[in-house]
Amino acid sequence: MCGRVVISLCSKDLSKIAKLKKNQEMNNHIYYKESYNISPGQYLPCIYMNKEIKENKDSSKNNFSDEINLEAMKWGIYLEQLDHLLFNSRIETISIYKMYKKFKRCIIIIEGYYEWENKDKNKPYYISTNEKEDNVIFLPGLYNEEIDNEGFAYKSVSIITMNANNQIDFIHERMPVIFTKYQQVLDYLSGKELKEIIDKEIKMKYYLIGDLVNKLSNTSKDNILPLDEVKYNKNGNLLIKNFLNNEGDKSAVHKEINEKTIKKKNLNKINALEKLKDKSKEDNMSEKSTTIISTSLKVKKKFKSKYVKRMKIFPTLDNNEELAHIKKRKKNQKNLDEFFLKK
Repeated sequence: MCGRVVISLCSKDLSKIAKLKKNQEMNNHIYYKESYNISPGQYLPCIYMNKEIKENKDSSKNNFSDEINLEAMKWGIYLEQLDHLLFNSRIETISIYKMYKKFKRCIIIIEGYYEWENKDKNKPYYISTNEKEDNVIFLPGLYNEEIDNEGFAYKSVSIITMNANNQIDFIHERMPVIFTKYQQVLDYLSGKELKEIIDKEIKMKYYLIGDLVNKLSNTSKDNILPLDEVKYNKNGNLLIKNFLNNEGDKSAVHKEINEKTIKKKNLNKINALEKLKDKSKEDNMSEKSTTIISTSLKVKKKFKSKYVKRMKIFPTLDNNEELAHIKKRKKNQKNLDEFFLKK
């Protein structure tokens, strides 16, 4: 089962991923809204062929670039006879039931999806793969052309699911069929049998997250924070211990840059104070002045250690409080330097 997905890319980036012709935009892009919590009834970015291809063709030898299209489709095919919204379709039955014959093939672009553990509905997981092309995964689906009560024509889509592999079956017995390569997209859209394209050796990526995702109104990136990175205060409000960038790579780089910058600045201050201390001894400055320098030097080293420790907790956070501390320290140091220069 797949009932919540993540896709945070803008329509222009999605057009590039779908390899559309130059300057071609996603159809119905005004209905698409990037979000970290998309549910059935909302719009998903879907790749499909302008012309239906019924015969199995070798997609590696054919150029389908003229036929590729991208459109925002409503998640969930409405089955009027059953009064049911079909947002997942089982791979075992799509070739059996007659109703599927009128649907057409498409590919849904996402970054990952959410699933709740079978035994405990209060344990949501964020699931994706380690192998990604353009930092997204492709889900094969089926779409239908519908008309609403006001005569508006739109396309609705259902995601194809399969039995979960042994990596994540403890979370849920079903999972969406996942493609990690664009060639698989072309193979599926060109009419190849789905079972021939599926990658059975796909490596999954998953971890426990907080319960923010339980509310549809929560659509921010905080939804995919690992559970051990999320804390709550007494009032139940969210406290974030760390902020994630894409796959954590940028966060690590940012953290390293911050630590190097802080270390360099503090070392310069410490070196300047040590030189001033040595100079005070050479110039036979008063014992009181030398004590002030030593005390300031001790405080500076302590501040450096404390600040670096805080930066490990907030590697990508622009902390105004810490910036204010730095400015205050600079001002105090300037006054101290001017005091000793006058002596």
